[in-house]
Amino acid sequence: MHHNVTSTSALVAACRESNIKMIKSIADMEYLGVYPPEMAQVQYLHFLNDKKKITNIPPNSAWILKETLTQQSQLMEQILNQASFIGVTDSIEKAMVHILALFDPRQQWNKSYKLYHGAYVHSAAELDCGVKLSPGVVIGPKAVIGKDCELRPNVTIEWGCAIGSNCLIHSGTTVGSDGFGFYKEPNSLKIYKIPQIGRVVIAENVEIGSQCAIDRATILETSIGANTKLDNLIHIAHNSRIGHSCFLTAGFKCAGSTQIGNHFACGGNVVVADHVTICDHVTIGGWSVITKDITTPGAY
Repeated sequence: MHHNVTSTSALVAACRESNIKMIKSIADMEYLGVYPPEMAQVQYLHFLNDKKKITNIPPNSAWILKETLTQQSQLMEQILNQASFIGVTDSIEKAMVHILALFDPRQQWNKSYKLYHGAYVHSAAELDCGVKLSPGVVIGPKAVIGKDCELRPNVTIEWGCAIGSNCLIHSGTTVGSDGFGFYKEPNSLKIYKIPQIGRVVIAENVEIGSQCAIDRATILETSIGANTKLDNLIHIAHNSRIGHSCFLTAGFKCAGSTQIGNHFACGGNVVVADHVTICDHVTIGGWSVITKDITTPGAY
């Protein structure tokens, strides 16, 4: 991940702007990025709306809590003892609108793109040996393209995304577009964009067809495992994880935070609802809509 380092003073200012109540703030701290609560780290910020998601509270960590959690006395005692910053909000999504923007690195990067055989490559991107770029390809800052990859015309690899070795990506596909994350203010016409500061990670030997869209994660990673093959016109939403050795045929769509196991295969135009988990070795018939977890291998 490539998150901005954020100071306590910047965090305090953003909390005031978004009406987040601060109940603890130690000055002169720096926070290195954002992690989900189940992966809590020293000097990182975490958003918490469910105490079941918390496994440990590292020292000098920062927390934005949903207001209802302040009634949990044991939890609050632990966080107060360990955390260096605590904010309380009535809506985690609303808090993300202002707080995640602090960690978005895009504002720090210049617009330094170089023309490379008809492709535009940012000066901060990394290309391994044997990479083939067609005209119209755009590679953003801090993107990493592995050995012997081929990007066909008009492919876009957005900032911070990583493509493993020996991948083939066909024309018109975008890797790392913003995830579809918004907050609608209750009883109002106002809709706010939640910054998407994660990335996409694609493992080795993956092939992606034309006109596919793979969205970056809100905080961590959207990922596609090794040797997986994607047909044309596929959408992979933010925070989703696709296993290795999968076959996704044309029109496949999965909503956010979908978890698909290894050796998955499906017919055309399959749709998977958000937060669904599918185990390994599952085959789905065409035009199916999956709204619940699948925990048993087999054909459906």
